[in-house]
Amino acid sequence: MAPTRTQMNDLTEAASSIRRSVVRLVRRMRLERPDEALSLFKLSILGTLYRKGAVTATELATWEGVRPQSLTRVLASLEKKGFVSRQPDRADARRLLITLTPEGKKALGADVRKKEAWLAREMEKILAPDERGLLLKASRLLDRLTEES
Repeated sequence: MAPTRTQMNDLTEAASSIRRSVVRLVRRMRLERPDEALSLFKLSILGTLYRKGAVTATELATWEGVRPQSLTRVLASLEKKGFVSRQPDRADARRLLITLTPEGKKALGADVRKKEAWLAREMEKILAPDERGLLLKASRLLDRLTEES
């Protein structure tokens, strides 16, 4: 049965509220990053490599929603810092696979830990234990929304 107009308005209002809250949280967490931190794009690339493992530049560009040419300088910079490496694919030596190095994993982890520490402190300071539990449940629901889309 299709939702009624009132139900759709309620869902739209809920979606708008959730979107605004997520955007404000992301903006606030960005403020916790030191000025010398890696760009958000570079961190996104490291995060993708952490989750996906060794990939080609084309695959990485697809997951990042950019053109492969847009990655050229960024990957060169990450490689120069020792955060990624490019190795020939064993199955097809014409292809280069980009992998996250231990140094890259360390840099990504440091950024994540800093933001998570801030969020944990704020949750402890502002939210009651039952509210923290609700927030954890909500995070799992948000994960479902993004994994199933």
